Amino acid sequence: MAAPFKEYITDYEGGGQVIVLLHGFLASSAYWRRLQPRLSAEGYRVITIDLLGFGNVPKPTRKIYNYHEHVEHINNALNNLKLDRPFILAGHSMGALLAMRFAHVYTAKVASLILLHPPLYASAEQAYKVLRSTGVLYRFLLDSKFRPAAWGILRFLPIFNKTLRHNKQSREGSLKNVIEVAEGLNDLKQLDTKTLLVVGSHDRQEYLNNVRRIKLAEAVKLKVAPVSHHSPVLKPSLIYQTINDFV
Repeated sequence: MAAPFKEYITDYEGGGQVIVLLHGFLASSAYWRRLQPRLSAEGYRVITIDLLGFGNVPKPTRKIYNYHEHVEHINNALNNLKLDRPFILAGHSMGALLAMRFAHVYTAKVASLILLHPPLYASAEQAYKVLRSTGVLYRFLLDSKFRPAAWGILRFLPIFNKTLRHNKQSREGSLKNVIEVAEGLNDLKQLDTKTLLVVGSHDRQEYLNNVRRIKLAEAVKLKVAPVSHHSPVLKPSLIYQTINDFV
């Protein structure tokens, strides 16, 4: 049974190894609704957290939503649970970038890392260009002067009303100060925590190309899976098996 410690932390309990799940950009902890039951059924103690400014977390307008603020929010949330041993930290997309940085800052707390489809850009210029090549609608939502109204309309659509819980500052700050600064590849090269990196062959090709151009740390295992960016939602059984095999 799920036991919410606060409105933005959910501890699904269980007596097995702790696995903390961090959602990605524009999402919330509801993103894990298809993967979490499979992990819980296997005996893992699953914990989900809404990232700073997303989901049910307060969304202060004076934050800049950079790596430091996000990592400290995650650490403070986990400190509330008083975990007594290192845990598995898994992140999707932007959550994977934050998981890597968390492991660098709080190394002793992380037993292993699972990185699902992190946006690994070679430079800030590449990040900006690739994100705007996604499509006309996405460019409109990122850059148009009318984007606040567009995001407001999207929140009323049933498919998005449980996930699009953010404000302009958390959305644009996280994009600019976490994703577009393109520091993920550098963090990846320096990892000494046991890590599974999952890259989708149907995801943005730049991610896989960039990974193959660097020398991965010995602790990092790369798995190229025949999936798209949102495999935890679209292929939860595959991702569950991939995680379980790694652990």
